[in-house]
Order: sequence, then C-alpha cells, then structure tokens
Amino acid sequence: MSARVYVLLDVMEGRKQQVAHCLLGRRGILMADTTEGKPDVIFVAEGASRQKLAELTMRAIAAIESMIEDFNLLPVQSISNNTILFKRHHIHVTK
Repeated sequence: MSARVYVLLDVMEGRKQQVAHCLLGRRGILMADTTEGKPDVIFVAEGASRQKLAELTMRAIAAIESMIEDFNLLPVQSISNNTILFKRHHIHVTK
C-alpha cells in the first residue's frame, strides 16, 4: 500500500508558476497546482512506504526551498469508504 501527502505551499511573490513547474518534474509528485490566494501551490506526493514518501517530499521541498515562505503537510492517515482522513502538520520555514 502506498503512502500519500498533500502539501500546501506559500511561495514568494511571482514564483507560483515556477514552483509548480519545478515540482511536476520530480519523482513521486502526482500533481502540482497553483491556486487563487493562499496557499499559493498545492502538490501531492506518493511513495511506496511512509519512509519513501518522507524522502521524496523532503527532496521536493529542498528543490524549491529558496522560493517558499511556509508550508503545511497533510499526510493521508487512512482511506475508508472513499473518505480520506488527514493529520495536519504545520512547518514554518526560517531563513
């Protein structure tokens, strides 16, 4: 069974498209979309295990780290009867 996380990004002014484009080329990233308002970009990552998912997600965030101001991780906790439950993790980026 694979593990999945939704990541919400607040990015620097004018960098939405660049961030989304960069993410789409990375292994394990299923989708990346820009939004109207905050968060600026949402992406979904998936890995074969929670450990692999963590590695893929952190590599993706590291690739765009200079362009993001803040992000939230929403890992899927379980999938039952087409209902997805989330456990929210907020991480503030300090530079």
